[in-house]
This record gives sequence, C-alpha cells and structure tokens, in this order.
Amino acid sequence: MSKEIGPLLDKLSRIQEEVNKQVLEREEETRGILLAVLSGTSAVFLGDGGTAKTMHISLNSAKLGLSFFDILMSETTKPDQLFGPVDIPALAEGRQQFKYQDYAPGANVLFFDEIFKANATTLNPLLWLINEHQFRDGDNGVIECPTYAVFAASNEVPTDPVLKAVFDRLLMRFNVTYLKSDASLHKLVATLGQDHANDHALTKKEVDVLREYTKTIAIPKPVVTLAIKVRRQIEHTMGYKLSDRRFLAAFKIMRASAVLRGDTEVKPVDVEVFAYLGWNEVAQQARVENVVYASTSAEVVEVSSYMEQVD
Repeated sequence: MSKEIGPLLDKLSRIQEEVNKQVLEREEETRGILLAVLSGTSAVFLGDGGTAKTMHISLNSAKLGLSFFDILMSETTKPDQLFGPVDIPALAEGRQQFKYQDYAPGANVLFFDEIFKANATTLNPLLWLINEHQFRDGDNGVIECPTYAVFAASNEVPTDPVLKAVFDRLLMRFNVTYLKSDASLHKLVATLGQDHANDHALTKKEVDVLREYTKTIAIPKPVVTLAIKVRRQIEHTMGYKLSDRRFLAAFKIMRASAVLRGDTEVKPVDVEVFAYLGWNEVAQQARVENVVYASTSAEVVEVSSYMEQVD
C-alpha cells in the first residue's frame, strides 16, 4: 500500500463513522453505498418510504465530493426527465443531441426512487446506463458517462419481466426498515435543525485514486474457489441460479470490501458480500445470509440464528 493510500483510507473510515452517526441504524447500508462507489456498481434499497434513503445517499455523495442526481419515478416519468431535453439550437442546425449535463448521464451518483413505478419506455434506455455507464447522445453516438454508482429504491420487488431485468442489474440488495430502538428515536429528534457537516470529506480526485487502487486488490485463488462454493450452495438451497454477470460483479465488490477493511488482498471474509447479492425477495434474505456465513463465518451464523429466535 502506497503512502498516498493510507491517509485516504483514514478519511474514508471517518466519513463512514460520521454518516453512521447522522443516519441511524443504517451501518450495512452505509457500507453498501461506499462499496458501490469504490467498485463502480449499484444497489437497491427495499422498504417503506420515509426511511431517509435519499438523504443517506446524498450525504455520502457530498462527503465524497461527487455530483448527485435523484428523481422520484412514476408511470408518467418521461425519458427527458432522466436524460435531458433535446438540444433545440443543435436540432435547428440539423444535429440531434441532448442537454444531459444536469441530468443522470452527467452525474457521478444516481438515485432513482420508486424505480419500478416507471414505464418500460423510460426504463429500457436506463438499463445501459446502470450496467455500462454509457448513454447514446443522438448523432454524437455513445458517450462514456461519469457514473460512479447507481442506487434505486422501491417498496416492493417487481414481478414484471421488464422490471425484473432492471432489478437484476441492481447488484446489492438492502432491506431498509424504520428505526427500531428508542435510543435511536431520541437521537433522531435531537438532530432536528442540525446541519450535516462535511468534515473529513474526500475530494472527487481522491475518490478517483481510491477507485483505481481498488482495481489493483489481489484476488487469491482460494477465495475464488470459496466464492464458487458459496454460489453453488445458494443455488442448491434457494432453488435459483445467480447469473454469471452477478457472480463476476461480486468480485469487484469483494475488492472494495477489502479496501474498506484496509487490506491489500481479498480474504474469505469479503466473500460475505454474497449476502447482499444472493437474494431476490426480502423473505429470502435471512436464509441466504445463513448459507453465506456458514462458509465464511460460523460465529455469525450462530448469532444470526439466535436473532431469528428472538424475533
């Protein structure tokens, strides 16, 4: 690890701590947001509205020095609300292009709230942006977008084939619930009127350095073997297959997990990211976690079992 990386990792750790003090009972989601930014991937937050999902993602974006685009989707949402309007002066000159700079193709972090309420006309071109971070700008052809991570939220898992295609491309899944403890509710009320300080924030340039460093993290062969084993166990236990796209993307997230731990290579503990990747419905989450932790951490499985009994 270079001398440049150490201080940046310290900053990243402090940002994670600060966000968790401001967005309560969301430690896993905070980690997921950072994993997505470092790995260039995506996540979806499932659960009722009013759980600070937008604030959580925008707060992380601000502390990381990244531009943020968010929109509340509905069946009436039109493509130009996501990708920008047609450039009229250019059209008058015979060129078709879009004024996308202040819309999704021009931002670093994207958040689509209630994404599965949008219609297919809007969602189909969005698939490319989510997966490839690219956009077709009319006569200018395909452009590379400055997308670092894509996030979405919904109160339900989709069943429509078109919507399921979008859901599959949102790699990590988190079930977000209302605050559970009285202590958290007291802290929530105490924060009324307080500003969210950006102390210890990273710059976009520093985030770029961390993202490039993430790509260099070694993946030892035994970890690959363990990941294959976990994938097969999920498929055997749950009765469905994880796509090759999802399996391969898991290693990007494992590298990011190693970076958050301050390590220089992926370890078996990082294979636990399959607990975010391996379920399709909220009811499956606990079983998938048990399958994953059974191979990576017997202690976590035991604790999880006790928690299920308590619930």
